[in-house]
Amino acid sequence: PPVNKDTPPVNKDTPPINKGTPPVNKDTPPVNKDTPPINKDTPPVNKDTSINNLTANDPLEDPSILEESIREAKSHLIPLKAHGLRQLAKLLYQKDTLAVKRITDVLSVFTNGLSHPDSFVYLAAVEGLVGAVHSQPHTTIPLLVKEFTSRSSGTQPVQCSEEMGRLQKRSPNLSHTMHSVETRLKIGEALMKAARNCGETLPVHMDHFMQAVVCGIRDDSALIRASSLSNLGELCRYLHYSLPNILHEALSVIKQVLQVEVDEEVKRASLLVIKSMLRGLGTDTVVVLQDILLDLYRTLKAVENQTVDELTKDHALDALAELDEILRSFLFPEQNLTKKISVLDFMK
Repeated sequence: PPVNKDTPPVNKDTPPINKGTPPVNKDTPPVNKDTPPINKDTPPVNKDTSINNLTANDPLEDPSILEESIREAKSHLIPLKAHGLRQLAKLLYQKDTLAVKRITDVLSVFTNGLSHPDSFVYLAAVEGLVGAVHSQPHTTIPLLVKEFTSRSSGTQPVQCSEEMGRLQKRSPNLSHTMHSVETRLKIGEALMKAARNCGETLPVHMDHFMQAVVCGIRDDSALIRASSLSNLGELCRYLHYSLPNILHEALSVIKQVLQVEVDEEVKRASLLVIKSMLRGLGTDTVVVLQDILLDLYRTLKAVENQTVDELTKDHALDALAELDEILRSFLFPEQNLTKKISVLDFMK
């Protein structure tokens, strides 16, 4: 096609490209070559050993870490107090030498934290008590039992064993302390967590745990009695094959509770313990409890017939149903009517 002659001419008034760009300043001072070299002998930067950066594998022997944790645990600020308690628990879980040496001072800090109304603080204190048992079980468990059995009503604490008395003389910070019902319930929670963490070594410390439970069942407070019965059921669940060693003693205590107790909450707790025991033993109940099985059945039937509270009666019926199922399984075992037929393989 022909060129379009009507194309407008190029605008010659377009401003030219600015060629006046200032040149590079050649007067820039040269790099100072006399700068001293980096000193390679400078010691490395000290790593942060504060309690905020502790891990499970850190060696903890710095006394400043322990002192800082105790100072934070005694603070009036809730976040700082909880942080200090958790760091103390971490030191005990790692079996720090300095923390273990001052175990009584650390236990005093934890027991003081149990009375705090904020759950963020007292749950950290409970975890700290469990950590103390983890690091020093033979020393800490008797002291916690002593703290659990100390009453707040002005009466003297329940008499403990001679070994616990000697430990108390060596631990003046924990002596003659009267705790409220709420604080003692939290100490009982810490004891049960410690019992669970003991694992296969639980039978070694069973005398101390049973002493705490029996003293709690005889307490004046209905909450402590119900909690102690619940703790007894937990202990029976943790013991597994070692359960027959304490079973007769536990059932004797529960039978007395069902006969003389007037508080319905405590009766329900005792019936739940019986049910959990029967369920844990299974068909072995007939062999283990053959001497007291009839007496146990009569006690449960008496509770069912004489109690007025419907919920307590339901718990008694549940325990009787569990016992009935166990006896039926023992007397009439399920028969397997299948027969296995094997065919020889002649191809081999």
